[in-house]
This record gives sequence, structure tokens and C-alpha cells, in this order.
Amino acid sequence: DFAEVEQRVLGSANVVPFLTNGTDNEPSVLGFQPVVNSCQGTAPVQVYSDDSETILLSNHATIQGGINASLLGNVVRVQQGVFTENISFAGKNGVLLKGAKSGVSAGVGSNRDKDSIDGETILNGTITTGSGTSAWPVGLTIDGFRLENTSFVQAIRVQGDVTITNCIVHHTSTYFLISVAGNVGTEHTLTLSNSNINGQRGFSIENARVTSAIIQNNIFNINAANLISASALDGVVSISSNQFNGPRGINILTNGNSIVGNIFNVTSGASSRGIDLYEVTGNSISGNIFSSGATSINVLAGGRAVEILANTITSNVLLGGITNQVAKSVEANCNWWGQPDGPSLGQNTGDVITSTWLISDDVQNPNCAGGQPVRVFSDFDETLLVGGYSTIQAGVIAAAAGNVVRVDAGTYVENVLVNKAILIRGANFGINPNTGTRVAESILSGT
Repeated sequence: DFAEVEQRVLGSANVVPFLTNGTDNEPSVLGFQPVVNSCQGTAPVQVYSDDSETILLSNHATIQGGINASLLGNVVRVQQGVFTENISFAGKNGVLLKGAKSGVSAGVGSNRDKDSIDGETILNGTITTGSGTSAWPVGLTIDGFRLENTSFVQAIRVQGDVTITNCIVHHTSTYFLISVAGNVGTEHTLTLSNSNINGQRGFSIENARVTSAIIQNNIFNINAANLISASALDGVVSISSNQFNGPRGINILTNGNSIVGNIFNVTSGASSRGIDLYEVTGNSISGNIFSSGATSINVLAGGRAVEILANTITSNVLLGGITNQVAKSVEANCNWWGQPDGPSLGQNTGDVITSTWLISDDVQNPNCAGGQPVRVFSDFDETLLVGGYSTIQAGVIAAAAGNVVRVDAGTYVENVLVNKAILIRGANFGINPNTGTRVAESILSGT
């Protein structure tokens, strides 16, 4: 055991590898003859010179021992096994802590999941960065661990770049990662990626100390919502390609964030919802898939309390609909509502504008034909809706020979060039203007 070997060494000495068997293999021969192949002893923690692990600098029995010995740019490599200890990065700059699963994703599409144990480096203990006023590390990376009962004590007080990646996390605190108020000088970026987070909540962007946050390709098995607090900066958070499992997903109280390509597997229930979107603007919410049985997006008072909610909510699967609790309009065009004719009666609540919608759930290749005044169909019988457009000319350009361009009632001020064999049908298609009963006309004002 390396811990026992280390206790017998005074000063600095590289004792790895060491004998794991103290038996004299040939007692009759003068001196000590080790058992064949017994020189296999290794240290569970090594410190290397750089990210490529070019030069082994020292060996240690504990993770903290490796951190203490490391310098800026060093790698602390931790072998598989269970390490029951609390670790601190206080006063240590640029530590790159690598577990046995470094570089191996535990996020969406990974073979590692919340129950994976084999081959894992398991840390059972807390993580501390700097104190409230000093010893803040500059830069920190944790890659390839299983973190049991682990959260950041006193939250994140770090400068520079903070990266947590390829980790499985089981935490018992309210949040696994939380940024804290105060402490001017602890400005930092945050990247949480390729990880599997289990517990009450995953992350909280609490204040202006986080200058950029990337939350990407994680699986969150959580009981309550993650948070982008109103105390945080605008326009700094990107949440993409994650999977949120549980009754709540994200609370957004700031402007200008990007929430793209996520899956919200929201537990069915009256109090469940994918996103709580407060009175904010400039957020891009697109390419996300929300399950049915719970509100997809819940709009409520608070946050920045802006007058106009100019968020981009488009190309999503919004099976649970939108609930708007404020007296301000919410625009949500070009989304899939579960049926090709747009949101069903009662699917949305409050002032929700859905002038156009997707005609399928393919958010990667969105076809926003639903609700458009000019639509192109595949054939004479209008069997398949091909696309939707705002002008007759756009429909004509998109149509192929034999297609039907269907034009709704209204006035179209434009010149139309038709250079292909297509059918153009107005609102009174098939109704004789002399003998039939006409409805509102499709009027072309132009050539």
C-alpha cells in the first residue's frame, strides 16, 4: 500500500514502483531476492509536469497530497478507486485534476450513467475553493470523476476559468455548483459539460461574478429547477444539448441567454414545467423538445420586469404548451404543438401569439408552413403540405411542376412571375363568380 510506503520515506524520493511482496524468493542466496513480478506497487495519485503527462514529478496517497504538491500547469492524475477525503484548491492556481475517466463523457449518449462504478475514480467528500476573502485559486479543472455526496463548500470562489467535465455527481446540498455574491475579484467563467448530475438542483448562476457560463451535454436527474438568477449578468449563459429529467428544468431571470437543443423530460403534474421564463427579453429558446403532461414554458412576473418580452421561442416541440401569467404578449411562432394544424384549444393559456407553426416535430429541419397565408401542396388533391410562405411569389418559387399553390383570403401587393406548370388557387377556388356564393377574396394587386 503506497500510504504505508510513503510513511517510511523521509524527504523527497520516487519510490514507485515498489515491491508488493516482501518474501525472499531465494533464502539460500545471499541478499534479498524479490518474488518474480512483485515490483508492481503504484501510487493512487501522481503529479505530472503538463497536460500531456510528460514527466512524473511526484507520487501521493491522497488527492489533497497531489494538489498540495502541484504547481501551475501541472496535472494531478488520480487512479480508479475510492477516496474518502475533503479536498481544497485554496491558493492553488491552474490545477488540472484528472480521474480515471478523464475524457470519457458521462453526458447525453454516454455509456456511463448515474449508477456507473466500475473503473471510476470516486471522491466521497467536499470540495473547497478559496475562503470568503482570500486564497482564491486562478483556474480549476475537474475531469473524469464520480463525486459522491460532493458539493462546493462556500460555493465557487475562483478566478479565471472553471471547468467541470466528464463527471458523475451525486450531491446532497441544494445545488452542486453555485456562484456566490460579493467578492470583487472572483470573476470567472464556468463550463459544466458531459456530466451526469443527480440531486436537488444542478447549477445556480447567482451573480455578476460569472462572466460566461456554458452548460452543455449534461444529464440532470434533479428534483427542482436549475437557476439563472436575476442577480447574474445578462447574455452570459449558454445551455445546449442537455437532458433534464424531473419535475422542473430551468428558471430564467436574465436577458439574452441561449437555450438550444435540450430535452426536457418533465414529470407530469400541475406544478411541473420545463422552463420558468420571467419578464425578460432577448433569450433564444429553440430546437428544444418538451414532453407532454406538464407546462413546457411558464411565463411569470419578475426577473428584469421588461415591458416587451421579445424572446425568440421557435423551432421547439412544445407538447405541454405555454402558460402566460403576465399581461404582456408572448410570441411563439414556428413551433410544433403535437398536431399539424397548430396549438389545440386550451393548449396555451394567456396572451400567446402563434400565427405560424411547424407541420412536423423535426426541429432540426423545421418546416414552418402552418398558418402561413400561402401554402404549397404536393398535388392536385393537396395531399401533402410542402411549405408555407408569406407571399405568392415565394410560394411560386418554392413550388415544383404539378404542385398547388394555395393562397388564403387577403390582399397581396406584388408582381408574380409564373414560369412553371403549377396550379394557383385562391380562397374562392371552384366557386363561379356569377352563380356561386363567394367568401372573402384572395386579391392580387400587381402584375
